[in-house]
Amino acid sequence: MTTLLEKLNAFNPKLYKSANGLSAIRTLKLIETGKQTFEPDVLYMGTNANLETFANHGGNHLILITDEAIPDSFERNPPFNLLKIEGEISFNAVFNTIQDIFNNKTKHSLDSEILLDSLAQGQGIQHIIDMAFPLIGNPMMVLDKSLKLLAYTKNITVNDPMWIELTTKGFFSYETVSLMKHKKALEKVNNSKLPVLFLSKEKIEDDHSNSNYSVFPLLSEPSVTQVLSSINIKGKAVGRVVIMEVLQPIKDEDIDLLSLLCKVISSEMQKNKFLINSKGIMYEYFLADLLSKKIKDSKVIHERLMYLDCNFKKNLCILTIRPSQFDLANIPLSYIRDMVESLISFSKPIIYEDNIVILISRSIDTPFHEIDFEYMFEFLSENNLHAGLSRTFQDLSETYKFYQQSLTAMDIGVKSSQEKIFFEYEKYLIDHVIELCSSYTDLKDLCHPSLLTLIDYDQKNKTNFTQTLYTFIENSKKLIETANILHIHRNTMSLRIEKIQEIMEVDLDDINFLLHLQFSFKVLDYINNLNLNND
Repeated sequence: MTTLLEKLNAFNPKLYKSANGLSAIRTLKLIETGKQTFEPDVLYMGTNANLETFANHGGNHLILITDEAIPDSFERNPPFNLLKIEGEISFNAVFNTIQDIFNNKTKHSLDSEILLDSLAQGQGIQHIIDMAFPLIGNPMMVLDKSLKLLAYTKNITVNDPMWIELTTKGFFSYETVSLMKHKKALEKVNNSKLPVLFLSKEKIEDDHSNSNYSVFPLLSEPSVTQVLSSINIKGKAVGRVVIMEVLQPIKDEDIDLLSLLCKVISSEMQKNKFLINSKGIMYEYFLADLLSKKIKDSKVIHERLMYLDCNFKKNLCILTIRPSQFDLANIPLSYIRDMVESLISFSKPIIYEDNIVILISRSIDTPFHEIDFEYMFEFLSENNLHAGLSRTFQDLSETYKFYQQSLTAMDIGVKSSQEKIFFEYEKYLIDHVIELCSSYTDLKDLCHPSLLTLIDYDQKNKTNFTQTLYTFIENSKKLIETANILHIHRNTMSLRIEKIQEIMEVDLDDINFLLHLQFSFKVLDYINNLNLNND
């Protein structure tokens, strides 16, 4: 009844409300002569002559078009909800207006079913927009929080500069975003609990006080009238839906349906873990696009960086922290993300693929050192977390590659050591090469045959020449230092080296052989760690 009162405002209706209060109304009917049964959820139209009968036979809602006075008893204590319209008002005009209200309500219910069905079909945001277009009757687009285009109504010509820019490039230019910020359009949308209708200066002067939207002047003219509404997840804005007034005027009913459309798209977006876990900051969406290789063009990256307010330094690296499944159940990822951000300067963390991925930047004359992560090591240790660090890079278009490096460092590092928690890809690069080779060949075939001969000799004769050789090579063939480490005399060390060369039938001064020998030790170490993990 309250909604009807608002919609019938042009007829200046007066409401007499019963003590039972207002209740839902299903439909409208005319009171027929002699009718004495009335349904409680129906609004009836009649005359003063029907008042007594209506009250005595359980009617709930009555609308009268009359200039006659209503009995005092009705005014003081209405037995039902009475809506009275006075003056020279056409009975048919009121009836048709109310019918239109109910018809719109029925259409909204049917449209709602279609939108909910589009969500149930699970075909993504573009499918939802395609299904919504015939219902709203105007082209639409969906943007994420970073103003990147996610979906839009295709095969429709829209002569609006922003529509053309978005559908051509996939995102707004720096100039457009700067204009939005300057005119505080984004601030208006973010702070409004209602959809925002962008109008020309002439239209904005009209009375919009009783509307289901707020208004804002168009950013530039000529532009198409448009309405923007936020998509929210748990009270956090993650995107926007825009309707462009191109094919027909935007109606109140369209804006009502827009609110449901935003909820439907929100439900679809909640299938994406990244959106659920994000803080809603623009750089998060940008970094997620880099990690997923959705943007690789350097020009596009540069342009998007211009309006993100992110001042990345020249040197970059990716640090990834991976909680165990046990930790995921006990430590919120958001807590880990926020702690890491406070512990590492110049870092931009996001939650991505159940990992905490941090893009760290340093100036060209400030290289990365372990001391930079001193406090983070303590945090990792206390919370049983592992972390992998990529090599340094400078081209953001390669972010995905270096993210994979950080993951590889963790995967290989955890296999190599159950005690370590921090793994730098730089230190595991050769292990990565060996791992890649393992898919194509028996790893022992990569080892120098003479080293396998020496190992076999040790096993048969209970000697430890292999360990002596390994220590000698690790200490850059420094005889005295190696002897001290092994706690033997330098002469004994010299004799051992002579014997090793005799068994292997090699020259330890051959650089190529030494490189192969070092690689062979790495391969055997990798095989040994693999066997330990499999046991």
